[in-house]
Amino acid sequence: MKKKQNKETRRITDEVSPENSVNREFFRVDAQIHLLSGLVPHDERSNICSRTMPNIPSSSWADTLKTVDISGAGIAFDSNDFYGIGDIVALKIMFKRDGGVPLLVYGEVVRVEPYLNYCRVALRYVAMDERTRSIIMRFVFEREREIIAERRVGWL
Repeated sequence: MKKKQNKETRRITDEVSPENSVNREFFRVDAQIHLLSGLVPHDERSNICSRTMPNIPSSSWADTLKTVDISGAGIAFDSNDFYGIGDIVALKIMFKRDGGVPLLVYGEVVRVEPYLNYCRVALRYVAMDERTRSIIMRFVFEREREIIAERRVGWL
């Protein structure tokens, strides 16, 4: 019985691998959010921890609106900064919702797609607590509901 269970666990794990984009652990949505990013120096990597931030004046978020692909596991976005695979990037995120809480989130670069003047960067969250992840997942579910409503009505 135990051998059968281990094979089943391995099969399920293989189905959720990053290479298989059909079966994922979290929903992914396209959304517009406020986003600032920067590379974390190697000597500071041991001290990182994602968290909520104190409210930042809205003027600080001017010109930071970006279209992203976001989920509870990671985020992808276009960047003018070129990162390398394995780099740790700090992200300051604020969702466009009223009363949004700014987040400081860290991610490891897992994919870089270079273009002429920018690149598409995909990050897997690291050093994230469940409270921060639940804030992101709540946003993803709300955005998913908006997308479904737009499809039904056709104009939202």
